[in-house]
Amino acid sequence: MTPMIGASIERGETKSAIGLFDSMPERSVVTWNSIIFGLANAGIMELARLSFERMPKKNEISCNSIILGYVKVGDVKAAWSVFDQMPQKTVVSWTAIISGFTKIGDLMTARGICDQMPMKNVISWNAMIAGLAFHGHCKEALAFFDRMCSEGVKPDDVIFIPVLSTCTQEGLLEEGKLIFEQMVHKFELKPRIEHYEFMVDLLAHAGKLEEAMKFIENMHSEPNIVIWATLLYSCKIYGKVELLEFAIKMVLDEEAQDPGYLKLVANLNTSIGCWQDVLNVWAAMQNRNLERYRVDFRLWFVKNGTSGAKVDGFLVMDHRETVDKIEPAVLFVWNETAAKFIPTLCTQGQRLGFVQAVRILCSCSFL
Repeated sequence: MTPMIGASIERGETKSAIGLFDSMPERSVVTWNSIIFGLANAGIMELARLSFERMPKKNEISCNSIILGYVKVGDVKAAWSVFDQMPQKTVVSWTAIISGFTKIGDLMTARGICDQMPMKNVISWNAMIAGLAFHGHCKEALAFFDRMCSEGVKPDDVIFIPVLSTCTQEGLLEEGKLIFEQMVHKFELKPRIEHYEFMVDLLAHAGKLEEAMKFIENMHSEPNIVIWATLLYSCKIYGKVELLEFAIKMVLDEEAQDPGYLKLVANLNTSIGCWQDVLNVWAAMQNRNLERYRVDFRLWFVKNGTSGAKVDGFLVMDHRETVDKIEPAVLFVWNETAAKFIPTLCTQGQRLGFVQAVRILCSCSFL
């Protein structure tokens, strides 16, 4: 019946699980641990606590389960209460309580616990390093990483994610490159896509765009849209137009369903005056059926001083332009036959007259 209790909790059938548990004439330690772990893992801490208190003889598994549950919901005080009463604390217990204090930003207490810990494994070090990195204590995070290596603990690929993140936050280019090289060659770890993302970010933001491009070409994984978008943004900052155009193409080729990336491409094209490319991006958005970002407004389209027909549509234009002086912009007109907005390029000299319900969507915020 113990497996059924765990399965019921996983399905969200808490009442059923508790009913099965209460109906058992005798409960083994495994059964007690199962109900406590299931409830705590699901974040149902009040019931987990009651079960934990009812358990005749608690062991390290039940204690660790309740500690991890409290940490998960952010109740570090309750987690510490259980931890403090444990006669024998395991690596899991120590690591969980360190994670709890770093989660709430109490890094001083977390450091103290880490220093008291009799034996740390790579997961324990990762909890401390990730917590420091998350709260912006980048140099200290790197110091803990060096300390871990000096104590003979071999890092795994997971711990290099917050370490490289730290280098990216601080702009520590040479340190980041060295750490990545150590990961691959010294520790013989296969990079994840997250490691590649941080390295491209580090190189690109330092203006090493050609080096970043070469790094991407030598990756053992296919670059994802995060990598191309990172390169794209830095190309704009450093004025690398040719590489910018290539990065734009790669972002569009990824067929992203996240409109944020397409917005980035459209904004960058707007900033360099590539209005036809802006038009292409908006057409791509239409083709990808990003319906929840479709906007329906009323406006008057005026050409050569003569009012035309009233249409449903909206305008995308450079936010530096004014309503009475609109340079090249993209006009979207609702097409009943196609059942979608059709983008058309408004060339220089065209003017728009607006009725009361008109809204101008600037290039910086048209999504």
